[in-house]
Amino acid sequence: MSFGKVYCNILSPFLKEYKSVKNQKERKGVINNAAEALLKTRETLEDGMDDLPNDLKGVSEPLLSSSVYMVAHLWFQAITRYIKGCIAKETAPEGKKKKTKKFKPKYTVRDVIKKNYRDRIEAEIPHEPSSKEYLRLYQNAVTKVWEKMDDEDLEEAETVLELWNKEGVPPKIQQR
Repeated sequence: MSFGKVYCNILSPFLKEYKSVKNQKERKGVINNAAEALLKTRETLEDGMDDLPNDLKGVSEPLLSSSVYMVAHLWFQAITRYIKGCIAKETAPEGKKKKTKKFKPKYTVRDVIKKNYRDRIEAEIPHEPSSKEYLRLYQNAVTKVWEKMDDEDLEEAETVLELWNKEGVPPKIQQR
């Protein structure tokens, strides 16, 4: 959402006022005053339509909309987004762009057991891997294998777990 230069100049004193007020009620009052100022300016400008954000062009006049309340609400939302966006830009550190956060899975001991001790799990299940019974019994078999593991195997699984959570699962194991 971006207002043109004319509207930005009108909104800049309201931006300063918005930052100085402390509670939500006063902020809503500032936004209402800014909306009134924009609407008054809008009435005096002949080509002001080009300066408005796209989602406000169709509702800039109450006659075109179904209700005056809806028009006021859309203006209120647009001005609020604009002011909050300006504040966010000011408070963001310079030179640093927002990095997109990549999804990094967290693995558990159970995940390590499923991948590294597959032969033990399959030995617990007396059915073919393609059967429904196999799928039904799979989680129970993983639990049984986990319970039967000795301390040495559990320590090894936890070491592997720490490695996976730091570096990810090795490609050879992922392919299984």
